[in-house]
Amino acid sequence: MDSELIKQLLQGEIFWYETTTPTATATAPSAFVPYSGVDLGLGGRSCGNLNKRVVGFLKKSWPAAVDANDGEKERSFRHMMNERMRREKQKSSYLALHSMLPHGTKNDKKSIVQMAAKRVQELEWLKKDLERRKQELQQQQQQTSEENRRIRVEIENPTSGIDSMLEALKCLKALDSKPTMIHSFFTNQQFLAVMQFQTQMETAKAEKAVTRTLQETERKLHQSWTNQIY
Repeated sequence: MDSELIKQLLQGEIFWYETTTPTATATAPSAFVPYSGVDLGLGGRSCGNLNKRVVGFLKKSWPAAVDANDGEKERSFRHMMNERMRREKQKSSYLALHSMLPHGTKNDKKSIVQMAAKRVQELEWLKKDLERRKQELQQQQQQTSEENRRIRVEIENPTSGIDSMLEALKCLKALDSKPTMIHSFFTNQQFLAVMQFQTQMETAKAEKAVTRTLQETERKLHQSWTNQIY
């Protein structure tokens, strides 16, 4: 039986009715017999209302097929909607990416991906350059900080470089100053000392005191040397 016909039958659009044959004339008996009087092979029972029996039979066999068909349609619909949402999300992502690219970039997928890859590479180069410059600035800052925490004292033609150095160390001890580095160099023509401290305040304080001490020491040594000559 045609599936469309079965659907219409279930929905009540088509009905089967029992029919009765016209009353036969007295002279010519009718060849038609009503359904109610015919044995349809149902165990000797009368078929009764054939429409109800057929509908009952179809309701037992048709719903499973209808439900399966509806389930397949529902799955297809869900798949279609999921695919539509995926495409819309992908389109939104491409548009968002396109808005961050340089002006004039084409809006097709290939152009967007190519320009984005090129832009990422440029940003990587820029990042490396900025990191290099940052390292250079940090080194310069460190050198500047070390220079600000460093003093240099010098005396031309010192009377005694050793005595000058000893007096400078005594001065630092009196100040309770602890330099992190001391380099000294002295000859008959020059006395040179380079000292580095932990803080700039300590450096400024030590520079004034050491310079004053060396000058005073040199004056005393020169006077003592002069007195010995004369």
